[in-house]
Amino acid sequence: MTSTVLFKSEGRNYYLHSGFNNRFLLCHPLIHHFADLTRIGGDPAQWIDQIDGAGIYLGDLGPFSRAQVEYYFGKFLFLKENHYFEDVDIKKKLSDRLSAQSVKTTLANCRQLTFEVTDLCNLDCSYCAYGKFYNDYDRREGKNLPIPVAECILDYLLELWNSPLNHSHQKTIYISFYGGEPLLNFSFIERITYYVKTLKLMHNSVRFSMTTNGLLLNKHMDFLVEHDFQLLVSLDGDEVHNSYRIMKNGRPSFPFIMSNLLELREKYPIYFNKNVRFNAVLHNRNSLSAIFRYFKGKFNKSPNVSEVNPYGIDPAQKAAFRETYRNMNESLNQEEEYYKDENRNSFLMPRPRDVIEVIRRYSGVVFRKYDELLACAHERSFVPTGTCIPFSRMLFVTVNGKILPCERIGHQFSLGRVSLDGVELDFHQIAKTYNRYFESLSSQCHLCHNTEACIQCLFNLPINDPHPKCFGFKNHKDIAQYFSSVMTYMEEHPEVFFNVLEEMSFG
Repeated sequence: MTSTVLFKSEGRNYYLHSGFNNRFLLCHPLIHHFADLTRIGGDPAQWIDQIDGAGIYLGDLGPFSRAQVEYYFGKFLFLKENHYFEDVDIKKKLSDRLSAQSVKTTLANCRQLTFEVTDLCNLDCSYCAYGKFYNDYDRREGKNLPIPVAECILDYLLELWNSPLNHSHQKTIYISFYGGEPLLNFSFIERITYYVKTLKLMHNSVRFSMTTNGLLLNKHMDFLVEHDFQLLVSLDGDEVHNSYRIMKNGRPSFPFIMSNLLELREKYPIYFNKNVRFNAVLHNRNSLSAIFRYFKGKFNKSPNVSEVNPYGIDPAQKAAFRETYRNMNESLNQEEEYYKDENRNSFLMPRPRDVIEVIRRYSGVVFRKYDELLACAHERSFVPTGTCIPFSRMLFVTVNGKILPCERIGHQFSLGRVSLDGVELDFHQIAKTYNRYFESLSSQCHLCHNTEACIQCLFNLPINDPHPKCFGFKNHKDIAQYFSSVMTYMEEHPEVFFNVLEEMSFG
């Protein structure tokens, strides 16, 4: 597969990206032309031999003398000698697979344990991941996760966290509470918080976090502040924006949530500023700019913004889902004036996020692990797709005791169970299952030009189909257009580029 991508920005600057070296180059149009000629099977040397002394006129590139052509051909040969146009062995690059030991080691370094405290909720949100749109979760039956079951998985993980397999010393482990609405089972949160504080962790510290709709904050804020909980409050903006988040009796939840938030801010202002964050869901009743302006004006905070989950949709609900769903990039493109806003450089917005991903994955100057410094770009290998290695992000325990690698995937993909009888995790079977999934997608991955920055989770694909199709596949034209849009954006918004660099260096 040709691994060199040629493209130009809307500002008519010419670039190439070398997959072999994982580097971008701003290049002269003639170098760009020689590379493109080579890509389609031409010979630049023969092409130059046909140029007479008067030089040549190359379409929209303009006129060039023979001396200019020969000078930049020398530059092209220099880049070629330094492997800028060399192809990558993509099959070798995507040859990593999981082993039982690698899965166990990843679990020993897992930095977040999340409990689905209860499947009860005091809201009836139209787009809820456990609501009418979806059919890939366990039935909501008013269950609470038993405290002894939670203690069982904590004891199991404690042994791994204190073992030699844990090399993430001095890192913080987060114990997180999720629902439903977790505060409906406050006794669980209280008991587990105190239990965790009795654990003898040898290498790590612990913090607590919780995702909440905020309706019960007034009753439990003292405890949350005392134990320094990090709170993620689900709120979609003002009262109109938040109108999908209604209570069981159909009344709007917004006045009650706002009352609790204002009480928390007034009573514990330092805690509120430091520990409280917001997550807003984008839908057809709000917009990105409106969301950001509301939270900036009301709380001087920038929220996380997520889309309504587009996976696991019940076929009977597709029409209602499409009416509710809004895509972040489309919303942003419809509101160009947003980028004139003084808060436009938030890294949670999609365009800056693309800048981050391009710099992180395609610049060749960002390294996630120390051993990457010792290997050239073309020597590094990894697993197909952008799927997280199991337990690298978190371990999620459902209210029924199912063990999942995160809260965002269907419950049918559980990797094990925890019950009063103990923890059932078969590392060999987990590795075997993932590797089978990787193999089913590898033929598409070998032709894809986005392997360095793939974010496609295989669990959001019809992975059990005989020939699953990857939604994130990018051919040569797709990746060239993507690079062009990102480079155009960085040319037009250089402050975002420098802010991203600073965030990566010092954040």
